[in-house]
Amino acid sequence: MAEKTTEKRKMVSAVDFVRAYVTAGTMDELTKTLGMGRGQVQYRAAGLRKRGVNLPKDKFPTDRKANKLDIDGLNALIETAKTPTTTQTQKKGKAK
Repeated sequence: MAEKTTEKRKMVSAVDFVRAYVTAGTMDELTKTLGMGRGQVQYRAAGLRKRGVNLPKDKFPTDRKANKLDIDGLNALIETAKTPTTTQTQKKGKAK
């Protein structure tokens, strides 16, 4: 059975969160300063933005090249999968 952690979530005020957010150089630095996980920080920032706080969205950009899709390559793959191969065509012709 997994051990339960007795560590509680750190309560961070909106003022402290925003101050840390705008002064942090990296996401790792921010998570360490706040004592929160990356997901918690992103969730909190999104919630504050939704309420009208002007937190910069691209303060901690991700590696966009890693997420870039090869659209043409994927569409070509779909077309290749749609086109029946010679063996599939022969099997269909023989079955009567």
